[in-house]
Amino acid sequence: MPKGWPNQLELFKTWTPNEKKLLEKEIAKLPKILRNQGEITLLRAVRSAFPDNPSTAAPDESIIVFYDNAPKFGYKKILAHEMAHLLFKKLSNDERTSYYKAADWLGQEPANFKTTRKKFSETDGILGPEEDFANN
Repeated sequence: MPKGWPNQLELFKTWTPNEKKLLEKEIAKLPKILRNQGEITLLRAVRSAFPDNPSTAAPDESIIVFYDNAPKFGYKKILAHEMAHLLFKKLSNDERTSYYKAADWLGQEPANFKTTRKKFSETDGILGPEEDFANN
């Protein structure tokens, strides 16, 4: 378990050789902007503390955790989504502000983000601009 991991009840395990091979293959298919973010720790766990969640990212620590149900969602899709969370955290203030404006997000602090949009690419996009960005 990573130091400071918020979900203390999650059980971590090692990757199988087949999982590692599949993950490496899927990483190679991602756009360079997602692949070239420096060192990212990819961990394996049994089940998320949140039901049906296939993965979790800790952007500040550059960690992505995959759970047993990840293959049914697809490693490539999960990698793109979670690596987009990491990328969002690395955007400059100007880049984030530009995204907020382009995606119709109002406010500058996570506690007071609002949007007038009614549609999102995924339903949890309404939670805030970072999740919206990762979903797109």
